[in-house]
Amino acid sequence: IAKKTKVIASLSIASAVINSIMNYFFINFAGILGASIATLIVSIIMSIVYIIISQKYYYINYQVSNVIFGIFILSITHYLMNTFEINLILRMLIFIVMLLALLIKFIDKDFYQNLIKSL
Repeated sequence: IAKKTKVIASLSIASAVINSIMNYFFINFAGILGASIATLIVSIIMSIVYIIISQKYYYINYQVSNVIFGIFILSITHYLMNTFEINLILRMLIFIVMLLALLIKFIDKDFYQNLIKSL
């Protein structure tokens, strides 16, 4: 794992080149919003590529349903925080509720049972 810096460097350079090319076209089409969209697309694609390649060197058994659930919860949180004009206290409440939803989903059920027994 430690000797794979060439792979990481190659992926980073490829990401920068692809991002630059996409920025050129997207900025001409949509201005600054196009730049952010191009960067988002490249970031998502490169994240997926990093995961696929890293799984070849060090396999981690991801539960895809948990990853999708986490992305869904974070997307809803982001949407609620940025779409509506809400005050800081309500924003914090939404954040805490979504964070608790993620914790409930991802923390092992034995942890909850041991926590309840210790109380």
